[in-house]
Formats: sequence, structure tokens, C-alpha cells
Amino acid sequence: MVARQAAELHRPGGNTEYRKFDDRGHSLVFDSGWREVAQPVLDWVRTQTG
Repeated sequence: MVARQAAELHRPGGNTEYRKFDDRGHSLVFDSGWREVAQPVLDWVRTQTG
């Protein structure tokens, strides 16, 4: 909920998107399956930077 609220604060005029990844914690770099989160993030960044 806090992450969604933070995304809403940044949304006006900014390039933000709230996306929930089920079964993922805040220690992404230490968690198994981090690539399944990293790839969609990289794909999104590429669409934003042209």
C-alpha cells in the first residue's frame, strides 16, 4: 500500500508505473527469482528512454 501511494505521488508529470510482483520482498537483490523482476523493469525503462 505504501509503495502504491508513493507511486501516485510521483505520477503527475513523471514517468512512473506501479506494478506489483507477487511473492517478492524488499531485498530483491538477495531474493531468488530477482531476474523475473529485473527484466520487466529493464523493459519498462527502455520504453521510457526511447
